[in-house]
Amino acid sequence: MTVTETHPLSTDGTRLDSIQNFTSEYWWLGFLGFWEWVHPVFGLFYLCFLFIPVAIALEWLTDERDPTEWIEDREPTGVRGHLGTGWATIHPVPLVQSIIHRCNMAVVRGRKLTLDPDEFDQEQPLWLPFDDEWTILTGSPDKTFAHDTGVPQHRYAYDFVITDDKGSTYDKAASGTDPATHYCYGEPVLAPADGTVVNATDSRNDSSRANGAPAPTYRSIYGNYVVIDHGDMVTVLAHLQQGSLTVQVGDTIEQGEQIASCGYSGNASEPQLHMHVQDRSRLSIGIGLPARFDTTDTRHPDGDFMNDKQAIVHCGQRVKTRKPTDQS
Repeated sequence: MTVTETHPLSTDGTRLDSIQNFTSEYWWLGFLGFWEWVHPVFGLFYLCFLFIPVAIALEWLTDERDPTEWIEDREPTGVRGHLGTGWATIHPVPLVQSIIHRCNMAVVRGRKLTLDPDEFDQEQPLWLPFDDEWTILTGSPDKTFAHDTGVPQHRYAYDFVITDDKGSTYDKAASGTDPATHYCYGEPVLAPADGTVVNATDSRNDSSRANGAPAPTYRSIYGNYVVIDHGDMVTVLAHLQQGSLTVQVGDTIEQGEQIASCGYSGNASEPQLHMHVQDRSRLSIGIGLPARFDTTDTRHPDGDFMNDKQAIVHCGQRVKTRKPTDQS
């Protein structure tokens, strides 16, 4: 099957776009320079910190429009929010886990760490993991708008939220930073396809303040999560609400069955639902796969409404699965 991975609202990518993406994804390698006490060669990694001004400059020079600019997500608020955002940038957990993932991948999988959309022949019908209409905050098969090209598992990952008519992810009329003011918080998370639960946890705390930054003490980028083996692929659903799992490891589940609730755990700037598809059930060695969602409606405020039998979805789109009951 021929798949168009380019974002519908994308302009033609340029070499500068590629460089900007690379430098913005890999600046954190500069932290490896702190290991120069082990061997002087690690000191060379300090040069990667130069990627930061390069990425900022190229962001200003390139004219690629942002398809998510209409979304009003939670901005950092107060001292805690701004300090939390800064700490999230240098937090050791995502840094260490990313390095471990890439090392595991290099040892187990060799050099082939990503697949192009046409290299995966998806057999299992896949639904979006929720009812009603949600919005894609991050993620696209288009590399320019990908969730994270630096982590092989997240090449085709998505973060979903719910937005109101004005594009806000939370109720602006509500005061404070209660996560419950976000429309997606506590909403049901559904199984994307039939399968077996092979890994799951819901014991980790949700962040208590939705201030535009993850909780400073989180110990896993995923927070609470569930991993489902569907046979030809595995789905990972993360940032789930503490104590919300309705399934356990070994359970056989059906497509559309509720398995948890959306939460605010792990490395998340606000309540949201993370989803990605990979080819192995072990989180640290799977290769991210480009998912196509069955019978999906997609729309963008500045684009066309689309009704696809098998849809490639992109950030900035509002999406909904048309289930058999919706089509009758």
